[in-house]
Amino acid sequence: MHLSSLDLTIIVGYLFTIIAIGIWCGRSEENLEDYFLGGRRIGWVAVMLSIVATEASALTFIGTPAFAYNHNWTYIQLLIGTIIARFIIAGIFIKQFYRYKVFTVYEYLSKRFGTGSKNWCSIVFLVTRILASGVRLFGASIIVSAATGLSPLNSIIIIATAAVLYTVIGGIKAVIWTDACQAIIFLVGGLIALIFIFRDIPNGWEDVVDITRRFSKFKLVDFSFNYKVAYTIWAGIIGSTFLTLATHGTDQDLVQRMLTAKDYNRSKKALILSGFADIPIVILFLAIGSLLFSYYQAVPTPGLPDKADDIFPYYIIHNLPRGLIGILIASVFAAAMSSIDSALNSLSATWINDFYRPYIKKNASEQHYLTMAKVFTALFGLFLVFIAFLSKDTQEVL
Repeated sequence: MHLSSLDLTIIVGYLFTIIAIGIWCGRSEENLEDYFLGGRRIGWVAVMLSIVATEASALTFIGTPAFAYNHNWTYIQLLIGTIIARFIIAGIFIKQFYRYKVFTVYEYLSKRFGTGSKNWCSIVFLVTRILASGVRLFGASIIVSAATGLSPLNSIIIIATAAVLYTVIGGIKAVIWTDACQAIIFLVGGLIALIFIFRDIPNGWEDVVDITRRFSKFKLVDFSFNYKVAYTIWAGIIGSTFLTLATHGTDQDLVQRMLTAKDYNRSKKALILSGFADIPIVILFLAIGSLLFSYYQAVPTPGLPDKADDIFPYYIIHNLPRGLIGILIASVFAAAMSSIDSALNSLSATWINDFYRPYIKKNASEQHYLTMAKVFTALFGLFLVFIAFLSKDTQEVL
């Protein structure tokens, strides 16, 4: 597949703009609190958008429409637990983090239970986050590859290089503000796709209603107790609640941005409202999947991909006009980088604050710690690329 010069200009322009934002954000950093916590002066709206962007990875951009295309809307049940958990985290976890003014969530364990618990939990986070984010980088590269025609390895290098550059230079402020921009790009791309898919369906809403009804594509709730069914109301209420308590309450990756808000109340607001912001986003991408199913039922297309994950990229490349293809591919890059940049910054924050400063280089200058924070951010980027390369022979990512 060959992209037009207009599409390439949009994609390259987007990547350079994101890097420029990172450079701008890094111009006033003086210490670790600036680099890892934004001086605790980030507005709650930016924090909220950053949380939303981190949750919405490239796999979400492609996988959510694929689920609706193959199945129905029962995925939406998971939102119940994510919102329940946010109220618990806001009322218990975040309040304690602000009370003790911690840099990392694991530092809180040290203050409450001793350094042993902090060290073990920090090690577990470092190892599992490197592995998980490396695999996530590879998963994102597959999607970027499908949408652009690049090889997965070249896609890995482009995504990682861009994310590492602006994260190293700008720290958490670059992560949050680029995430906020990327969340908007992500949504704009989804809305553009939705409008064009609906426009292409021959009889419009009449076909959508008829086809989705015949194939039960708008099923929202599943009350079954069948453990083989992935998305049930019980998974949404129980499983999703506990999963979100772990990901948003005890994982430095997401907790770190909550600690950048000016105070506890603003942090709480950002977290809770991000859960409600997820609702229209999930609806948007489920709707894309349902409309894609309706379109290809109404317009049989030879050579349609067998895998549901390939359907949305296929439509983007073959149906959208020049220029809009570039915007949609930029949306895929946005979703990919917004989940990688936060991992890089949180890995560096955990290593510097929980190990390097207390054990390896005590009582060094603030400038030394700031320099090493940037060095280790880049090194962790190399680790993620290495894991992504090792993942290239896996048959499935999820």
